[in-house]
Amino acid sequence: SMRSSRSPVLYFQCLVGSSNRAASHAGPGGIYTLGGLRTGNFIVSFHGCVPESAYFQEFYDDKPDEFSADLVPVTVGEDTPGIDAALTPGGFITGTVTDEATAERLFGICVYVFDPQNNQVDVEITSGDYFVGPLRAGEYYVEFRDTCGDEEPRVSYYISEWYDDTPTRATATAVTVTPGQQTTGIDAALTFGGSISGVVTDEATGEPLTVICVTVFDIATGERVQDTFTGLDGSYTAGALRTGNYALRFADFCDDAPNYFLEFYDDKPDLSSADDLAVNVGERTAGIDAALARPQLTVTNRGKGSGTVSSVPEGIECPPTCRAHFDAVLDGLANSDMTPVVTPTLVRGLDYYTRTVFGCADEPMCIVTMDQDVMVTATFKKRSKR
Repeated sequence: SMRSSRSPVLYFQCLVGSSNRAASHAGPGGIYTLGGLRTGNFIVSFHGCVPESAYFQEFYDDKPDEFSADLVPVTVGEDTPGIDAALTPGGFITGTVTDEATAERLFGICVYVFDPQNNQVDVEITSGDYFVGPLRAGEYYVEFRDTCGDEEPRVSYYISEWYDDTPTRATATAVTVTPGQQTTGIDAALTFGGSISGVVTDEATGEPLTVICVTVFDIATGERVQDTFTGLDGSYTAGALRTGNYALRFADFCDDAPNYFLEFYDDKPDLSSADDLAVNVGERTAGIDAALARPQLTVTNRGKGSGTVSSVPEGIECPPTCRAHFDAVLDGLANSDMTPVVTPTLVRGLDYYTRTVFGCADEPMCIVTMDQDVMVTATFKKRSKR
């Protein structure tokens, strides 16, 4: 859009008519004509044809959206005049994002803009430079992040910051926006952070585990700093970390049906006992691996009778298979696959029957909850001859 030297006349401002869509550009003097319309009622929208347009979209007659717009009646062969609009100009925030150490421009950094009520009003991805707007007059807060809220987390390498070079919104400097003007020089020089990486495997099989949640905690504050998860090869990387001491938690919480026990590095049960990991900006802390365990069910057959013990779901067929791992019950979550039912297979002899007594409350079956390693004793007893 362009502005006349005498008055705010719009040139080449887009206009769209719907629901039978038609489009036109406003020409010199801000005059437009939309033709070729059938008889009917139309919603008319006025907006810039390019993202850099300085004007906010509005609908006829001075309405903010199509639901509140006034309908414009059109009759074939007739002109409907006077469908005018006076658009409101906005302001812009612009700047450059660079690597603090090398001064090279950074691509793919997300620039988030928030109003004083902490509502996100815009976001832009940098190509080294960025250009955000149009924005209404007022004060805004700008955050620079190495990720853009991807549905699947990707590795961040640069530490997030707010303008002007501050780690939190509370200490950020407000940026003032004026209609029709660009607020320039809202730059950021981001720090390449430290990282922690490793591989998560199954403790019993050594196979890599995918989609295991890895959470980073700040040891000094106990704050949850970052979440990521393992890939197809069981590996993970948590990046963009400030210099400090951290703890890691490995949990099968990313899946709807957890299979493995939660643990902290290095093989610790909780945050207070977790091993500290020292991280420095710009350095990689590698080899921070974890081997997660599924609870094991062990069945012991005793007695002078004979028979086998099996489980539902499958896993135990004792003898010969008297040990098996089953899905864990975590934080009260359970389903039928997590609570095995252990049942005997009775064997009838030539002159006697065998009966089974389990070392738990339920007979002739034993239901066990796999919230820990479980041991079950099955005693086979001879019955008297018939």
